[in-house]
Amino acid sequence: MQKPSYRNPNNCLRKYRKDRGLKQKQVAAILGVGPNTVSYWEKGLCIPKTALLADLALLYRRSTDALLIDYLNMRKDIVLQREKMVRANKN
Repeated sequence: MQKPSYRNPNNCLRKYRKDRGLKQKQVAAILGVGPNTVSYWEKGLCIPKTALLADLALLYRRSTDALLIDYLNMRKDIVLQREKMVRANKN
């Protein structure tokens, strides 16, 4: 079975970071997380912990609600893509 692509061109976390003129390493340093963590968030592989979500919202000048809705929309696409692959391989 082919793995779904986690690179979503509509990923809002990446867009928000770029809109602020920041690199992933800079966001990681500001939030006190490892350098790969921001990449994982942007790929939808994991979601920030609650306290970090609030800090991320402040940094990106967005509400926590907006960040969560964007994340859920991105995950929805990934889950639906996985479902299609599983159903296609059912036979």
